[in-house]
Amino acid sequence: MGKWLTTIVVDGKSAGTSSGVVKEDLPISNFLSKVIVTFSVSGTSPTVTISKAEIIANGSITLKSLSGAEARILSTYRDGVAPNGSEGSSSVTEILNFGRFNGDTLCILPAKAFKTLVLSLTYTFGGTVTSSSYTVETVEWVADEDVKSKIILKETEIETKASGTGNADVKLPLGNKYRQIWLNGTIANMGQISLRLNNASEIPVTINATTLNYENQRHAQLASALSTDVCIDLDWTETLTDLLDSYQYNDVVVRATRPTNATAVTVYAQEAIPLA
Repeated sequence: MGKWLTTIVVDGKSAGTSSGVVKEDLPISNFLSKVIVTFSVSGTSPTVTISKAEIIANGSITLKSLSGAEARILSTYRDGVAPNGSEGSSSVTEILNFGRFNGDTLCILPAKAFKTLVLSLTYTFGGTVTSSSYTVETVEWVADEDVKSKIILKETEIETKASGTGNADVKLPLGNKYRQIWLNGTIANMGQISLRLNNASEIPVTINATTLNYENQRHAQLASALSTDVCIDLDWTETLTDLLDSYQYNDVVVRATRPTNATAVTVYAQEAIPLA
């Protein structure tokens, strides 16, 4: 039987007064469930934006690579409530989750399987910043369990299509199983969202972006709909039984039709990677 452990990795460490990058080593003795980052600034009309949050294993294996805003959307959808603060304000908290839900011990990062695990935060300050601080906390599962029995939920930004009208097609990398596929942009201008397989010989998902937005709200039991993102959720039951196995296809394409009004579209995704 295992137990849960919460740890403060760094507490109120200064990030200086200019935009930049900070990196911190994460614990590698146990199984990692989540990483909680809080960034605060003070001064004259100060703001902080986390433009990229990454978790890199063994120096080159990217497990998470999202903007702070994308990480916030994923956390909000998963937990039904947004983390504290907001991007572009004087204080923001973002959460990088490795579980489908709190207490998930199947989908979890086996940190003990890696030699190094580094959190990298790229941040931008606005206004006049006279002081700053950031705190990194972790939630771990301590258990004598086989690392190969776990599934890693990898989250990365795939591609941004510039603002315009007409089909915005984004090809997804092949090889892993997709659990969630996200599109960011002006939802009312996205038109229809579709998931297209093998040169569109199979189209398992076609839905208006506004309808998908409301379905996401109902499924996550959110007080209000997400304002900028929609999710093709391939694991509504959270059982991992209906994931899209991209290895079985020649191509996997996400399309937003953008019929009349221009919007840029950014696609990011969550993949489920078994270690067995």
